[in-house]
Amino acid sequence: MSRRSIQSLPPEILSHIISYFDSIAPSAAWLHQEPTRSLGNWTGQHRHCDLKSISLVCKLLRFVTLPLLFRHIICRLPCVDLPLRPESDELVRLASFLKCLRRDSLGRQVRSFTLVVGPEHESARYKTATGCSEISCKDNNWFWRTILDAIDPRRFTIVAPPHCLAALFSRSIGLDEAWAFDGPFHILSLSRERTASRKKVSSLLPSQSATPSPASTNGGGSTAPPPVPCDLFTLRPWCAVHLNEGSSISAYKTYEFFLRRTPSILDPLLGAGPAPNHAPLLPASIRDFTFVGIFPLYSHLTTFADALPVLDHFLVHLEPLDPALLDDQAVIANVDRADLWLERDYCVGLLLDAFFRPGNDRWTGRWDALGALELPGLQVEDYDAEDRPPRWLAARVAQQEARNWKYMGSGLFVRVDT
Repeated sequence: MSRRSIQSLPPEILSHIISYFDSIAPSAAWLHQEPTRSLGNWTGQHRHCDLKSISLVCKLLRFVTLPLLFRHIICRLPCVDLPLRPESDELVRLASFLKCLRRDSLGRQVRSFTLVVGPEHESARYKTATGCSEISCKDNNWFWRTILDAIDPRRFTIVAPPHCLAALFSRSIGLDEAWAFDGPFHILSLSRERTASRKKVSSLLPSQSATPSPASTNGGGSTAPPPVPCDLFTLRPWCAVHLNEGSSISAYKTYEFFLRRTPSILDPLLGAGPAPNHAPLLPASIRDFTFVGIFPLYSHLTTFADALPVLDHFLVHLEPLDPALLDDQAVIANVDRADLWLERDYCVGLLLDAFFRPGNDRWTGRWDALGALELPGLQVEDYDAEDRPPRWLAARVAQQEARNWKYMGSGLFVRVDT
């Protein structure tokens, strides 16, 4: 019997075999982790090396492997100049790489694109912002068009310091109190796919007509000039956004921590600030919003209460996924743990008040359209009003009085038909 080579197999079978070397998008594994620049070394890198080795065996295996080899792209831009300059060395190399993808018809194979922006050393995270409180706004749409003209990803993720995110999106954020926060990087991820858990939640929701989001217009009759648009949010029909701001624990070490202003892209995303942040970046197509923040300040979460866009599903992580974080003395030193949990409870109470009582004059009417609020890890039945902030009394009353929502357990509240 003659021995047959693997090259004699049909390309379809070879493709199926090689697909076992594929890995999940690295950005999907990072979304709930503490944002750091080292996230670029994702755990699936060894499988990526295997794919590279396979692609070097012969032309047939290279042809079959290439779509998997470029399925998940990570682009690192260390120490980029802001505003962006097309002639900079990093961007020239990126443009050359994208040109190769387009030449080899691999752009349509890209499922996720991750952009890691910022200094190599986290100690230099605010070096570009020293001496100024805000980053000036410049038009960077040529940059987003250059990328999205070459590839068609299902997920687009950016890992960058908050002031870099603002500059990339042609917006400005306050940095006067950034020194109090030790989160060097934030993660913003846009997706065109809903996860299985969101699809399950959507199946529980009453049918809703596609109502344009109030956040998509410049309301209030503002006379402020329109800001520079950011094409990243409109060049693809994104339906979900994920914002991970990491930990705010270091701010609790400062005097009157509750007065600190969190450096964040949240105000520009929701259109909840003065010009140029008065016009929201998020398009009306966004129906799912995930926010991850480890013990964020109550004052920061009020942005959601006042400017929440029209959503089907709103998920908020307020606690560390790894409880061991609170045993790390380098992190928890000089922090009163009671302050952490007290602030966390006030944040939960704020969100529940807005969700249960959208008719309250304080809250925007967009809470009326919210289909589901999810607070992972929250067990409402475990809370005792006697040892919790007074705001919990209102939430407990709302739990008994509300008739248009159902508590599904594990912190998931779903609005139902009345």
